[in-house]
Amino acid sequence: ETKFNVLKKRIDDYFSSKSVHDLDNLALLSADDNAALNNSIFPVKRARMLQLQQSGRFIPQNTINVFLKYFSNSDLQPYYWSTSDKKDYISDIKTTLKNYIK
Repeated sequence: ETKFNVLKKRIDDYFSSKSVHDLDNLALLSADDNAALNNSIFPVKRARMLQLQQSGRFIPQNTINVFLKYFSNSDLQPYYWSTSDKKDYISDIKTTLKNYIK
């Protein structure tokens, strides 16, 4: 059990987001839908989000795009939301808003 807990902590530390509440790590979902996805690994969140959409729940297009890694310029790792994915997402947001925000 101790070995497992040590390994779990190492994995959590490796994949944890330092910006869990920053724009680069947020998706627009209702409170109930967000709670359904919370604390799952990225592929589970993606599958659940697609199920929610297929069941008729409103999921904003950009949120779908985040989970489909639409903004990501690298497909080297489809299993988590990486620092590179976050940078690409923020870059797209800035590009989209540059004509509106001076």
